[in-house]
Amino acid sequence: MSAETSILRDLQTPDCFSSRTEAWKTITQWRTCGLSPVSTSDRQKIVDIITALSSEEVNQMVTVGKLTIGLIKPNAHEGKDLPPTDEQAAEAILGMVGRERLAYHLHFGLGKTEAGLFYAPLREEYQDKVMPQKNHYNNFGEFCLFDTMVRFTASGPLTVLFIEGKDAVANWRETMGKTNPEQAGPNSIRGKHGLLDIMPNSLVHGSDSVESAQREKRVLTEALMRFYISTVIRPDQIPDSKPVVLPHGG
Repeated sequence: MSAETSILRDLQTPDCFSSRTEAWKTITQWRTCGLSPVSTSDRQKIVDIITALSSEEVNQMVTVGKLTIGLIKPNAHEGKDLPPTDEQAAEAILGMVGRERLAYHLHFGLGKTEAGLFYAPLREEYQDKVMPQKNHYNNFGEFCLFDTMVRFTASGPLTVLFIEGKDAVANWRETMGKTNPEQAGPNSIRGKHGLLDIMPNSLVHGSDSVESAQREKRVLTEALMRFYISTVIRPDQIPDSKPVVLPHGG
């Protein structure tokens, strides 16, 4: 175990995020009711995750390229030759990551605004690109690729991956394979399981640079912070213009 990333490896998973099913149930309840009643134990575990992700230790790991961010996207079971349920399919993909380089993973969910921030640098590149073909996610023919990707990312549970190792960004992207499964390496996740017919469900995501990993970590941390606050007060009572300050000890 690397001493540099032991702070992530030692994290415990809150019961409310113990599976993709449970995480989506929790996130949906939060969005619907505006309040997230979780146990005191879970609240403390969430504080520990936020503290670790905000630490100088983890920030430095990302900055020097030894830690990157990945996602297993919603509806993982739609991939080729994967188990029939989302939970099982995500576990199968998780196994392809390599447990030895997986510092931590967390089942969670992002809203559309958060997903838009997560993919923000792609907005200009993708804004004028369209999905010309109709499929399960695109019933209207030509439709903005960026909007479709953001909407899909926010449509179901995610598994957030914190992947460590030398050249973490490049190595994880090689494991994922190219977005187009027909161009992906045969041993990559997308090469084995990707399908053009389910795009924009490319099954997995990975930061394309250190800068992207830094931004994505920040978006995820802030999303967790807002969720944590919702366990105490309603989200609509949190001023958007003010930073969230966590109480000591949760």
